[in-house]
Amino acid sequence: MDFRQVTLIWNKPNTTRQGRLFTLTELAIKTDDVVLRFQIGERIVYEEKVMKQFEYDSCGETLYVVFDGEDHYACGYFRKYETALTYAKNYIIKEKTRCVIEKNY
Repeated sequence: MDFRQVTLIWNKPNTTRQGRLFTLTELAIKTDDVVLRFQIGERIVYEEKVMKQFEYDSCGETLYVVFDGEDHYACGYFRKYETALTYAKNYIIKEKTRCVIEKNY
């Protein structure tokens, strides 16, 4: 039964990555299924690794583009991930919408 919950949590539309991982962590703590708990832990470690790689700029030529989540138009261009993230958070509050950060080389 918990396995189905994990699938629903991961595929739930309009949920942030951070929200999904938080909910999965809570489920991992509550479940009695040892295998599922291990699998959730592996997924969380993998997602953290992917995020670190996304944030890492190895050659100094990376461009982070913030896109509006509804219209998908570019609303900001940044050289540093942290700057793009700050802009995106403010954009979400100001425009009351979602946005996406994409990494371009």
